[in-house]
Amino acid sequence: MNNINYRYEIKYFMENFDYELIRSKLRLFMNSDSHSDDNGEYRITSLYFDDVYNSAYNEKMNGLMFRKKFRIRIYNYDDKSIKLEQKIKHGQLGYKKNVFITKDDFYRIINGDTDFLKNSDSPLLREFYIKTVNNVLKPDVIVDYVREAYVLDVSDIRITFDKNIRSSKSSYDIFDRNLPMMNSVESYVMEVKYNNFLPDYIKKIIGMGSRNQQSISKFVSSKIFA
Repeated sequence: MNNINYRYEIKYFMENFDYELIRSKLRLFMNSDSHSDDNGEYRITSLYFDDVYNSAYNEKMNGLMFRKKFRIRIYNYDDKSIKLEQKIKHGQLGYKKNVFITKDDFYRIINGDTDFLKNSDSPLLREFYIKTVNNVLKPDVIVDYVREAYVLDVSDIRITFDKNIRSSKSSYDIFDRNLPMMNSVESYVMEVKYNNFLPDYIKKIIGMGSRNQQSISKFVSSKIFA
């Protein structure tokens, strides 16, 4: 796969009882993400892009094994760390490429001014620019949620619970804290990410052998319900 360091990404829907039980056990073996607040959480707000053909949406709905999509992501509304990311999926494997942009860059992009990217030093920004020209890639939907994350150095394991998942198409300003939002996913979403292997005790805690893995896309759900 072109020497890209893909990671396993497995997702499950989860109700409150399971969430409370699993998180209480994970806390015995794993640490909270360093970006978490005193409650062990942080907010993620992402603006997803799709093209004139709705490629990102249709590729997911049609079950394509290999998919790509672009998004701009911030954490806790902080404008000091704005990332333009390309999410690449190959079956259960995932990989992200990202580059930091400024707040001014962000507003230029959502207003359709992307010409300044064509001579960028970043290959990712140049690819993004080409997509905006050739495929009419444009802002599509905002996805916003609270994440609770646990990490373990072994195999770079990361287990997250996403909750209060909301979406909006009324505006593309991810810095607007008063943006009207619609609930797009009612359940918790647990994501399990790791490099090469998952220890048996972690598999047991999350009930991997008895739990049905699900094809979950917060982007697709938000696009439908926003």
